[in-house]
Amino acid sequence: MGVMFAAATASSFLLRLPAAAWADRSARPLTVVFWGQLLSGVLIATVPALFALSALSYEALLFVVAAMGATGAVVAAFAAPIIPKLVPKNQIATAYGRFSASRGAADVAGPAIGGTLLQFLAAPLLLLVDALSFIVAAILTRTVRVTAPDVPEPESASSAVLGRDLWAIFREPFLRRCMVVIASASLGNGAANALLVLFMIRELGQAPLAVGVVLGAGAVGGMLGGIVIGRIHRALGIGRTAAVAGALMVVSLAGLPIAEPGWGGLAACLFYELAGSFGAVLMVITVISEIPGRVNPTAIARGMALANLVPEIAATIGALSGGVVASLISVRFTMWASLAVAALFGLMTLAINRFSQSPRD
Repeated sequence: MGVMFAAATASSFLLRLPAAAWADRSARPLTVVFWGQLLSGVLIATVPALFALSALSYEALLFVVAAMGATGAVVAAFAAPIIPKLVPKNQIATAYGRFSASRGAADVAGPAIGGTLLQFLAAPLLLLVDALSFIVAAILTRTVRVTAPDVPEPESASSAVLGRDLWAIFREPFLRRCMVVIASASLGNGAANALLVLFMIRELGQAPLAVGVVLGAGAVGGMLGGIVIGRIHRALGIGRTAAVAGALMVVSLAGLPIAEPGWGGLAACLFYELAGSFGAVLMVITVISEIPGRVNPTAIARGMALANLVPEIAATIGALSGGVVASLISVRFTMWASLAVAALFGLMTLAINRFSQSPRD
């Protein structure tokens, strides 16, 4: 299972930026999304097909999982830059927020629906239902009409130009500061999140039901952030929203190191999941929604890919580092270290140069 998870993650990481570069130069991104969704459905359907033919093997599953990760990376790279072409500029953040909230709702409901259906359907049949959902998504994609066509990047563009475009979000001051805060907070949260279940059970003595409630709270916090981000942007402005989001991502860790068994410890874990996921959604969507207006149009997909890739890589490094520190010292010490890392880098960023205000503020 670990190798399968790694195969999906690695294929997604490796293809994310090349796919985004392709998306930036594509004149028909929705066509790629359509075929990617169809391919995903076919890939999933191959598992029950191989099972029916008595030809299913671990190697075949590994291939399907890796191919699904790669296909998902391509679809995501082509889909993300489409939203700014469907809504007015002043509604981009709200649109991304609603998209994030609907995806969060699916992440919450999907496993529950799958577990329920598994009581009535054999696993191969359930996979066919899953494959059908991708076919439906592909059909719905065909109904989307983009009024502003993409302008493909000139074929003669040099590799040096493409390389500069790749790092465009780090050259823009506001986006760069946001990305530094995202990376530092994700580093600390990666370590804390990887050890949270162990911490709740071993250190706080929480029951499995409490662990499930806490983990579900993270999805709820993210959904709420997606729903209200448009209102927060209008009330606070872009720069202050980013500052509040970064603070929430760091402050959410504050209760974990001092948490004790009982209701206080449970409240600290709930606050970590709710506030942390709420702040993370606010920050990431703020960055994503600002990229179309601050980055060259020929680098939007790559900017969005990097904005999502940086926190994932930082969280992965944090999880690995947190596991090492917890093994050598203790889980609680790792929680202190996670808070210190997130706070230190976040405060350094703010001290060096405060969050700039958006031109719309």
